[in-house]
Amino acid sequence: MSKGKYTFADWKSGQIEKDYANKEIEGFNDQNLYGVGYLPQQLHEQGFITDKEYSKIEKAQKEIFDKSVENAYKSFLNEFLERLENAYKPAEFIQNRINRLQSELDRASNHILEQVYEGNWSKVGIGHKAYAMVNNSDGMGWTYLHNTIQTPADNTRSANHVFVSTVSLYQIEELEKLLKSEYSKSEKDDRRSYGQHQKNRKWIIEKFEEQESKQPSQNKTAIAVKELYKKEFGLNIDKSTVLRYNDRM
Repeated sequence: MSKGKYTFADWKSGQIEKDYANKEIEGFNDQNLYGVGYLPQQLHEQGFITDKEYSKIEKAQKEIFDKSVENAYKSFLNEFLERLENAYKPAEFIQNRINRLQSELDRASNHILEQVYEGNWSKVGIGHKAYAMVNNSDGMGWTYLHNTIQTPADNTRSANHVFVSTVSLYQIEELEKLLKSEYSKSEKDDRRSYGQHQKNRKWIIEKFEEQESKQPSQNKTAIAVKELYKKEFGLNIDKSTVLRYNDRM
């Protein structure tokens, strides 16, 4: 193909990467190429792709990045929320996950963190295969896409660290909201709630005994009582408190 002839269609079909792999792009200098994600950019800079066609490619790459981040962080978050249902100390469980994610962020370079906090994205690893995966209705495609972007792939020198850190940051933000809205109380509220719980202790014990035969485990029983307690008294009660009142701890 001559200069200016590569199109968005050539990129999404894999023709550009195929020609590059087969060394069929005559006159192309790939000395500074940083993986397949930046192949279209390099070709555009050297005149092999027009402004109009490159704009389409870059727009598609950003959409891939954004969709991948959203899917990845929501998948991780949903998995965590399932585990949270049976957590002995939910607030501590959430805080521990936040700390772990923050530790991962802290290990990232200042350059990466600056991009993440600024809301930037990165083309690393985002080639035609990633495009195909995003547009694949099969849910497994997202898993492959996450792995493709997160780990070094063919002709890619490194993982997409902006992607990895952005996913961690989004999880932290959602978990902090959850911690604040569901589990954060002032000492005054804690004392007031504790006094109310003590007054309602007999009710809690009776409901626990009532629910125990209906639930598969003590944890599930405590969760059921917790929900009934909220409906009955309009108060939140920790699962650990329900278990303690019933001598199950």
